[in-house]
Amino acid sequence: MSERYDIIGGGPAGCVAAKGLTAAGYRTALITRDRRPAVIEGLSARVIQAIRDLGFLSDDAVPEPPVAREASWQGLTSSTNREWLVDRQRLDHAFRRETAAAGVAMIDARIARIGRTQEAWTIAAADGRTWRAGFLIEARGRAAGGRRLRGPSTTALSRPYRRLAPCARSAVAAWRRGWAWFATLGDGTGSLQLAFASPLPKRDDLSAFWDQAIGEIDEANDWLHDAEPAAGLAVRHAETSRVEAVIAGGVIRIGDAALAMDPLAGHGVFEAVASATSALPVVRTILERPDHTDAATRFYQERIDQTFLRLARIGRDFYALERRWPDEPFWGERRSWPDQEPAHARPGAPSPAPAITTRPVVEDGFIAEREVIVTADHPRGVWQVDRVPIVDLLLMLRAGAPPDPDMLAEAFGRTPAEIETALGWLRFRGLAGGEAKNAGGIG
Repeated sequence: MSERYDIIGGGPAGCVAAKGLTAAGYRTALITRDRRPAVIEGLSARVIQAIRDLGFLSDDAVPEPPVAREASWQGLTSSTNREWLVDRQRLDHAFRRETAAAGVAMIDARIARIGRTQEAWTIAAADGRTWRAGFLIEARGRAAGGRRLRGPSTTALSRPYRRLAPCARSAVAAWRRGWAWFATLGDGTGSLQLAFASPLPKRDDLSAFWDQAIGEIDEANDWLHDAEPAAGLAVRHAETSRVEAVIAGGVIRIGDAALAMDPLAGHGVFEAVASATSALPVVRTILERPDHTDAATRFYQERIDQTFLRLARIGRDFYALERRWPDEPFWGERRSWPDQEPAHARPGAPSPAPAITTRPVVEDGFIAEREVIVTADHPRGVWQVDRVPIVDLLLMLRAGAPPDPDMLAEAFGRTPAEIETALGWLRFRGLAGGEAKNAGGIG
C-alpha cells in the first residue's frame, strides 16, 4: 500500500498497533520519544502472558522471580498478589525492538503539534521535521488531545530513590489524603508514588508537601529507611478518564489516549495492549471497507465505554473498603463514583434473560455485523465460542438437531471438542438443556 499510516506514541499500545498494521501489509511509521522520568511498574501474570503471546516480551525485560505485593488497607496488611516489577523504559525498549524487527519505520522525535488538511494529517516535531499521514493512530497516553470524561481529579507525585535495601519489593498503602505505592527492583534503586486529590500544591510548596505526606505514612519509614532522593519530583494526572469520541476525523485513539485508568487498578499495560489489539480490525475496516465504518466505530466505542465503566466500578469498590477517614474528600469521592451499579452481577440476583441481537464483531480481521447472544455477563454479545457461531448452533438445536458433537462438528466444519465447548456454554446459561446457572430462554 502506497499511503503511510502513522502511530504517535511508542508505548505498548503504539507498538502493538504498528506491528499489527505492518503484518497486514500497511506502510507504518512509529513516532516516539523516551518517557521522562523512568518509572517502575508492576505487571500481573495475565499481563506477562498477554504480551508474550503477541511476541513482544523478551525475558531480559522482566526480572524474575515475581514479588509478593504488600497491601496495607483499612489497617490490615496482606501479600496475596504477586507481580513482576519492570523498569518502564526498559519494557518500552523491548517493545520497540520487536516493532522495528517487524519492519515498522521507527522515528525518534518529540511531537510539537499535529494538524489536519483535507488530504492528510500533518505531524510536526520539535526539531522542525514534518510528516504526512493518511490515517493517524494516537497513542500518546493522557497527553493526547480530545474531550474526556473524567473521574475524581487525581494527581500522582513521584520521586526516584537510591541506597534502598537490595531486595525486590512492591507495596501499596492507604493514607489520610490518598494512597502510596513503593517499588524497588532490588538493585538499590526504586521509586515512591503518592496519589492524592487535586488541586496540586504550588510548585514551590511541592517538596514540603512531599515531606509532610511521607511523615503521615507509617509504612514509608519501613520502605525508605536511609534512602536518599535520586532526582526531583515528577507530577502527572492520574484520574480515571476516557475520551468521548475514540474515532473522529481520520484518527483513532488507543491505550491511555482512549482509556486511562486509575494506576491503583494495575490494569494500565493490559488495557493498553487490549485496546490496540481490538483497534486493528477497526482500522482495517475503516480503510478497506469504508461502508462498514459506522459498525467499526460502534464496535470500538462500545468496548472503550464498557471497559471504562467496569474498571471504574471495581476501583470504587476497592476504595470503599478503606473506611478509616470517612470525612476526607479523597475517600468520599471515590466511594461513590461513577455510580452505585454493581461491578459484577450479584449471586442470586435476577438478571435479564439471554437475547439474540445483531452487533458488530471481528470476523477474519475486519468488523462485520453478526447475530450474537447477549447475556448478563456478556453485555456486548457473544458471536463465537471456540470458533463455533453460537447463534447458528442454538437455532440448529431449536430446530431439532440432537446435541451430538460428532454430528454437529461435521455440519459446522469444527472439531467435536470445539462443539462440546460451545454446547457447554449454552448449557451453562440454560439454553441447550442440562444444568443451568442462569436459566432463561430466547423466544
